[in-house]
Formats: sequence, structure tokens, C-alpha cells
Amino acid sequence: MLFKLTHIIDQAAEDISPLLFSPAAVRQMKSVVERFPEVQARTIGPARLGVIGLEFRLASGAEQVDLTFPILGEDRDVMVSLGRDSTQGGWLHEEPVWQRIWQFCCRWADAKTLLGQHVKLLWFELDVNSEASQGALPAPGIFVRFPPETTAKASRETWRRILSDVLSLLTGQAPRPALVEHFERCRRSLPPGAFVQYVGLMLSRGGDTVRFVFADLSEPDLPAFLEAIGWSERSGDLLEKLHAVTTSPEGERLHRGASALQVDIGPPGILPRIGLEYVLDRSKQVETGIEERRFLERLVARSLCSAEKLEALLELPGRTLSPWHDLCLVGHSRQVHHIKLVVDPAGPSEAKAYYGRALVIRRGDGSID
Repeated sequence: MLFKLTHIIDQAAEDISPLLFSPAAVRQMKSVVERFPEVQARTIGPARLGVIGLEFRLASGAEQVDLTFPILGEDRDVMVSLGRDSTQGGWLHEEPVWQRIWQFCCRWADAKTLLGQHVKLLWFELDVNSEASQGALPAPGIFVRFPPETTAKASRETWRRILSDVLSLLTGQAPRPALVEHFERCRRSLPPGAFVQYVGLMLSRGGDTVRFVFADLSEPDLPAFLEAIGWSERSGDLLEKLHAVTTSPEGERLHRGASALQVDIGPPGILPRIGLEYVLDRSKQVETGIEERRFLERLVARSLCSAEKLEALLELPGRTLSPWHDLCLVGHSRQVHHIKLVVDPAGPSEAKAYYGRALVIRRGDGSID
């Protein structure tokens, strides 16, 4: 079952308040994805599975909405085959960025390589702004995902080679020695149980800065970790600033804490802005809605989210099903996966919500895929 990506965007917009996904933002996103050749519909997760992710900025007046989607092994294999077809896959070699993405997928598809052994999947992110709406094929941000076992078992030398492969293939340049040393410092400083979840490159922004995402890093461990890796800002009062968002004025904890930390490393070193991901409970979200409403209300109280966007966010979760050729019910589910707080030296400065819409099939026996 294939879907045209612009059609999926139109369908998604029908379920989302224009306060979060304005008509102008919808048009701009479609203008970006329409620049892909039609054959692209066979190569990426949204087209193959009806899956789409959207990134909403929650401040009043912030209208930009970015598109995210996964690249699984099946998508990778189709891209590899397509790139070898001079008739339909020529577009993968016309732009240097996409040629490098294709070369990365070729290496990843080889189970004998480090990428083939350690890379779990990719996430693509398309920045949808005025610059992305112009020119040739849009350059995505790419986040390479690794399983916890890689952090637990891979040696320093293995990680150096993995990092070299990822960055050399996707940027066309070997990683800077200083960046490799910064990463190794981060890896060595991780507390037990934490792991390197993603290595990310925002190719649309030049690719000079690399984003590392560290998962299962408990909030109490954050100050010591940030100090150990050389984060230049004051980490001692970081928890106090975060608790102002995650705790009620009466002292009640409204969220269990961030589950992932994003650190950007550029030519100057570790940059002062970090990202913290607050995952929402999705076990019953489709049926009963967002349980962490009071946490989201604190975002409003701290001027990180408008009251109107909060109400629109609370309306998002749900499921829609309709008959498909008398064989089954087909529709989609809608969830808010997590909230990201962008934190600068003064404290949390921006909040974003990450929304997912996925294809759902209910078979005759009641099972749901």
C-alpha cells in the first residue's frame, strides 16, 4: 500500500488545529516534498507505511513545522536498488548530499561493515522554512540510531571507526580530531545504563555541527555529566531551573524527568544550547488522551507554550478507522511522543512537541497492526 507524501500531509492536517499546523505551514511543507521525484514515493517510510512525524514549536507566533520520518532497513534496500537504476534513480546522484546518503545506505546494507552491524535505523528531518522551500532537492537532517548494545560493547577504536564512517560518508570529510575527542569524553563520562542513541547531522545547515543524543541519562546525573564533558555553562543550578518546569508551585512532581540529552559539538567545541526530551506516557494516550496535562500547563506558566496551542495539543491523540474493501478496517493513530526543551545558560528557552501519525490496520479477528 503506497501513499503520496503530499496526500499524507493533507490527511494529517485535517486532524490538527491550524494553531499548530497553519495552512501556510501545510503549503510550505508540501512545496518542499513536491521537489522529490515521484519515484521517491517508493523509497521512504511515510510513502510505504503512511507514517509521518511533525515537530511543532509551541510558543505563540512560531508557525514553522518540520517533517520527520524513519528510514528502516526496507527503505534502505529500496534506495540502494533505486540508486543503481540509471532511469529512475538518477536523482540520487544529481545532488552531492543525496549521493552521499545513497553511499551511506549502501555501506549500511552490507552486514560485514561496522554500519551494517551497529546502525539500527535512520531518522530524516526536513527543516521547512523559507530557505528549504527554494532550490533543488532539500537536504535533510539525518539521525543515525544505535542500539544500547553498541555503547555497552564497542571499544574506543570501534567507536572511532563508526564515527569516521558516519561523518565521512554523510559530509564527504573526515571528522575533526577535536570532535572525535569530545565525543570520546562524552562516551567515557556516561553513567551506567546510559547510551549513545543517535549521531545527528543537520545537512541543511551545513553539517559543521554534530548532534549527539544520549538516552537513559537520569535527570539527577545531568549536572555531573555536563560538567565532566566540559559544558561551559553553570550546571550546578540546572536541576533547579528544570524543576521550575517539571514541578508544581506546591512541590508536586509533574513529570518523571528527561529521558534523553542532546548535545551539539561544533568547531568551537560543545555549544551552550542543549536539548532535553521529556517522553509522554503513550500506553493509553490514544484512548484517554495526554496524562501529563499539568506538566504541559507548566510550559504555559513559564511562557514556553501558548494557552491556545496547549488546548490544540491536548486534542491531538486518537485513532480513526474505516472499512477497506470489506477485508479490514484501515486508518491511523495519533500520538504526541515527547516534548523537547531547548535549554540555554538562562534556563529553558523554547519548547517543541513531537507528534506521530501512523497507519493502523484492524483485522477481522480484532487484532491491530
